[in-house]
Amino acid sequence: VDTFYKEFALIQDKERHAIPSDFQDNHPMHMYSKALMKHKDHAELMNMKMDFHRENPNRKFFAQKCNFAYNKLIRFKYMFMEDDRNTEYYEPQQYPVFHLC
Repeated sequence: VDTFYKEFALIQDKERHAIPSDFQDNHPMHMYSKALMKHKDHAELMNMKMDFHRENPNRKFFAQKCNFAYNKLIRFKYMFMEDDRNTEYYEPQQYPVFHLC
């Protein structure tokens, strides 16, 4: 079931949005371990992983830092890929950049 574009008024602690499979074909998010989240003047590099488990209700640090209300749906938009300049690996590492709406 594709729930990515459905409108929701409140966050449900036990429910998640599904990412459409055609988006995953062009943007394989499961391959990255970091993501940069931006909102206004605040940006935070976060660890990222594909989560197939139940929602952890305590995952709200970024929302608290940006003063979002608890029941506000956090929407984000994929913008571009960024090179990780702090990498110690020989191959350049990249991470996706998202803007919060």
